[in-house]
Amino acid sequence: MEVRRQYSPSHVARRSRGVVVAHGSQLQLGDLAGCYTGTLLGLKEREAKRVTGFEAYVFPVNATHVVDPTDDRGQVPTDTEHEMAFVNEPTGEAMPNLTPMEYRFGLCRDRHGRPGVPYYAVRQVLPGEELTVCYGPGFMRTYKTVCSESALVGRWTELQERLLRPLLILRTPN
Repeated sequence: MEVRRQYSPSHVARRSRGVVVAHGSQLQLGDLAGCYTGTLLGLKEREAKRVTGFEAYVFPVNATHVVDPTDDRGQVPTDTEHEMAFVNEPTGEAMPNLTPMEYRFGLCRDRHGRPGVPYYAVRQVLPGEELTVCYGPGFMRTYKTVCSESALVGRWTELQERLLRPLLILRTPN
């Protein structure tokens, strides 16, 4: 996999769903939409911060570490430089338009040069369209989403990997 920089900043905006992220340009299947960045926390740091409720925003990268975009209070300020932390899940029957595919830290860099987890477009995304991603079947939610159905998300993720992997391999520099 190639390490790529985000080529067009995402925009954080307030809409009826709260804070949302939209991309500034059109994305095609396989395009890097953004890089989920934050502080890499191990088990000790996570335990010390647990009382803040920060875990609603973390991105697990392995069994012991997470990417944490929150401040000391466990919140993501709306003026944050970690805008991909505001990417929402789709609601209802809608499928997400992004996937992290490779759940590995360091495969991309944000516009500030910080390493993170890449979010790729799984279909064409129009400029200004809200970016969405599944948080995973185990995420605690109070709304209806197809992302809560583990069998469906498993099949969907497998399909996205089959579609995206050849595109990403073709883009890898020799």
